[in-house]
Amino acid sequence: MTRTELDGSGIVNRPLSSSLLNELKIDFENLHHLSSDHDRFSGTGKKLLQAFILHLGREPRPYVQKRMPRRHASTIAKARSFILANLDRPLSINTIATAASASHRTLHRAFLEVLNETPYSYVQKMRLHRIRSELISDDEKACTIKIAVHRWGITELGRSSGWYNDLFGELPSKTIARRQKPAI
Repeated sequence: MTRTELDGSGIVNRPLSSSLLNELKIDFENLHHLSSDHDRFSGTGKKLLQAFILHLGREPRPYVQKRMPRRHASTIAKARSFILANLDRPLSINTIATAASASHRTLHRAFLEVLNETPYSYVQKMRLHRIRSELISDDEKACTIKIAVHRWGITELGRSSGWYNDLFGELPSKTIARRQKPAI
């Protein structure tokens, strides 16, 4: 095995010290001879443990910060651009991750670290904003809640009212009613 194959595994590719190896060899050879000198061999277990630790262990690594804000910022920028361009289509986490050149786990981690929300909640929030824009717009006076909800890819009409209310503090029907009132 090469050093790069072992890197990060905690196993170090180096030989045991010859003095420790010789001590262990003598102790194990003497264990097979029935000897009454029990105290002489009582430290064998400690020596063996020490040998394993020295042989297989490695020095602790310094803490490396896991966050990569620049990389995550780039991932988020690509993902947001793709999401906003495709809000009217079905979007899966895998298609968003592919568009952002990231794995779905990296995408999820990036959204949580940068935007403090999941990709799914971000997509849902953007869709709700588009629905609100249509319900408020004078250009879309004939637009019903059902049309707007389905246009922006939300398939659960009943639950969408609750999500809308949670985000904007009013039901979609109140938004439409406000639009229809004449300005004084």
